[in-house]
Amino acid sequence: MTQHRKPTSLAHRPILWGSLLVPILLAGCFGGTPVERSYFSLQYPADHGWRYETPRYPDMVRVKRCESNQAYDRQEMVYRANPHEFQYYWYKLWASKPRKMLHEMLANHLRESNIFQEVVLDIGDRLPQYDFICEVLAIEELNATQDEWYAHLSMRFALLRFDDGTRVWEHTFDARKPVYNRQPVYVVRTMSEIAEEQFNSAFETMDQFLAEATGAPAPAGGPHALVKQDNTETSEPTDGEDPNVPSARLKERK
Repeated sequence: MTQHRKPTSLAHRPILWGSLLVPILLAGCFGGTPVERSYFSLQYPADHGWRYETPRYPDMVRVKRCESNQAYDRQEMVYRANPHEFQYYWYKLWASKPRKMLHEMLANHLRESNIFQEVVLDIGDRLPQYDFICEVLAIEELNATQDEWYAHLSMRFALLRFDDGTRVWEHTFDARKPVYNRQPVYVVRTMSEIAEEQFNSAFETMDQFLAEATGAPAPAGGPHALVKQDNTETSEPTDGEDPNVPSARLKERK
């Protein structure tokens, strides 16, 4: 006997109706116009600080990929108002994951500093003498109060002997700086300043360690009586600065 399917009434199709209502509700909320995303990148000129005119040590170092705390290993920018709750901007995104950006910045800065004769990302025909590793512990906007914002960046660096994996040097920083224009674009600008300052400081301590470990002369006149460039920019707006114009040191993609 042939069986006939009983027609299904609209009342028996809630999933279909629900799927139709979602885009209608979204269109009503946003007026049918999609919200534009903004993409941000940490950026500063790698030659803005100190550098040796010729390589300081005749070694090759491999900069391994950065690891990251899982909460920060995503493109959405993190903001927090208390120590226990992570929140993410939906439409304020990193151009790439922070650990990838910071890995590239570290490699470029290390090359520019001329501490080592060669800085590589991968092993080629020759083996490196050291591995440089890094970990992103925090990269976020901290909203202490409605009127008090901070940029927060924390990382850990280490230098390992390649032949046996021994950790010979380590440096950790946890830095916060106030943001005087309370917009994410200025938070990223201030994070870039933190990165520049802390990378310079870390490389100075690494240089001092290597000098002691290898018997090389200590840098004359303190860590770097070499080529040093002035860096006087501050995150606080000066008189006449337009708070709506992002810093030239920040690259924003739309």
